Amino acid sequence: MRLLFCGSGWLPIVDQIAARLPDGATITAWDRRAPLASVIAAIDVLLPSNAAITPDVIAAATQLRLIQQPAAGTEHIDRASAAARDIPICNAPGANHVVGIAFGRHRDGEPPHGDEPREIVD
Repeated sequence: MRLLFCGSGWLPIVDQIAARLPDGATITAWDRRAPLASVIAAIDVLLPSNAAITPDVIAAATQLRLIQQPAAGTEHIDRASAAARDIPICNAPGANHVVGIAFGRHRDGEPPHGDEPREIVD
């Protein structure tokens, strides 16, 4: 199984995912100097992050079985092209909820974690 991370940030996550993959599975980060459609043919799982997943990219991804967005948003993924190829799109909507709770607690003057006293800096 081959995974491709397409984000321009969060690059340490590539090593964290690699450490948890089963034997024989690999993950690489997309080198943005090359067009995404030119490097995606042999990829099984795509982690788009902030990359635009266009109809051309999906058409070039001949082995693609899953688009797993490591964040909440999927608006830059061509859902119709993925659906036409029966490629599921998954995301992580809980990430936005966690950040919202943290902001809310900070705004209300609550400690950011549990009941531990911490200095709140504005």
